[in-house]
Amino acid sequence: MIASPLTLPNDGVRRAASLDRAHETLMRGAAYLDRHVAPRCDAGVHAPFIGNALGELDRFLNVLVDEVADWIGAPVRPKQRNTANKLSALHRVTGAAVHRRTGHARLSAIGRSREFLKHAGGRDATGAGRMPKAILPLSSAEMTAICRLYSDTARDLHATALALRPR
Repeated sequence: MIASPLTLPNDGVRRAASLDRAHETLMRGAAYLDRHVAPRCDAGVHAPFIGNALGELDRFLNVLVDEVADWIGAPVRPKQRNTANKLSALHRVTGAAVHRRTGHARLSAIGRSREFLKHAGGRDATGAGRMPKAILPLSSAEMTAICRLYSDTARDLHATALALRPR
């Protein structure tokens, strides 16, 4: 009989490594964007580029939430793509301060801005939206604040996972 990866004796080691890797990936991604992309926001870097960069941070956070949920045995849906909702579900399970600094509203707002930047290039082509024919401004300081939000959330999630006993 072939043992599945979940029944191997070193499964805890594998899961811990996955948790640490997801945490480190988000931390490195946020640091990279803060160092290399944020300074270019004031210089007029293309909106779709910023939207894609924010999308990468969100994806890294989504994977980290999955890893934390797996580590503590929380019933969070791995295929849920809305990271703000997924993080809220994890917070409800842990009762920890994971969501204190992040907040569902902040992540949701970043998600809407990200999609706007990525798909509309920062402009409302129809003029029918909330910002008719206007550019969605994202300054270097705002990009740095977003990067900090993601890195703070990564630290909070990782600390919560380590503080809770794995299943």
